[in-house]
Amino acid sequence: MAAFQEKSDDPRMTSPTLLARLQSLSDHAAWEAFYERYWRLIVSFAMKRGCSEAMSHDVLQETMFILMRVMADFTYDRSQGQFRSYLAKIVDYRIKDAQRRERKYINVDPDQQKSAIQETRHDFKELWDKEWTTNLVHLALERVNERLTPVTAESFRMYVMEQMPAEEVAKCLGIKANAVYQHKARVLSLLETEIKSLEREESLI
Repeated sequence: MAAFQEKSDDPRMTSPTLLARLQSLSDHAAWEAFYERYWRLIVSFAMKRGCSEAMSHDVLQETMFILMRVMADFTYDRSQGQFRSYLAKIVDYRIKDAQRRERKYINVDPDQQKSAIQETRHDFKELWDKEWTTNLVHLALERVNERLTPVTAESFRMYVMEQMPAEEVAKCLGIKANAVYQHKARVLSLLETEIKSLEREESLI
């Protein structure tokens, strides 16, 4: 998995630009940016589909290798559907392959397996869309955090994400409780703007 774990030098490429640059295998910055942008989505989706953490990372790596094989000849036609749907199909195939390999080593009740497959098919698009949106929020938060002071970022993390009382957060950080509320409002405003920006980018592919 090490081949795709170095952080990109250019993680802020827009989605359309990134997609175009992936046609060159030698464009390492583009491939690293793609990995940084979508690894969490693929791993989380695979785990929600019943893969173990190790299997999910295998799905991620196999997806990346498939993309590296096909992107050189890939011609994007928006009328044929969004890239997110194309990516979903690749990930879905890799998940099914991983699960087939797993079933070779364990005994699975046929009726239980059939029920699980039917449920997966029913929930596939809904789950992918949900994980896609969740990934956008993570990306937006990472971008916003780059622009925050350490105190503001920590205040938001403790108060909003860890759900600690404002008074406790203020005491830990040596600030007033009112500042904690102000930090929350500011970060949420920045997040909303960043999420909308990412959604506009993603809508183009």
